[in-house]
Amino acid sequence: MNKLHGHITKISKVDDLSLIEIDVEGYMFKSIIIDDIDKPNYNNGDDIDVFFKETEVIISTNLNVPISMQNQLICKVKSIKKGRLLSEMKLDFNSSNLTAIITTNSLLRLKVKVDDEVLALVKTNQVMLSKC
Repeated sequence: MNKLHGHITKISKVDDLSLIEIDVEGYMFKSIIIDDIDKPNYNNGDDIDVFFKETEVIISTNLNVPISMQNQLICKVKSIKKGRLLSEMKLDFNSSNLTAIITTNSLLRLKVKVDDEVLALVKTNQVMLSKC
């Protein structure tokens, strides 16, 4: 599980949904959550941990992708462990370690190698939050 640390800067609520913006090392990470009485109440300024699965990270070699996915992190590839079907990429995002697991076919098609800069993308609805 990938984990980043930040603090909440903005919360937009509509009905039972909240779009939460988190400052993670100067980058605005976004998560959409369904509000529920059993879940913690988030507030502006709260310290927060951001979690997302390694398999939910999408990789692009184009660093300027005009798509709707809001969480776009420019990372440096630290290592690649190529498997027969899946490959694991260790990434550096502003000195934070992230992991992406993608198909080996995609890795070969993208021609990604160690020290390349890539764009790691994560959908807002795939991001989990936890108060610190």
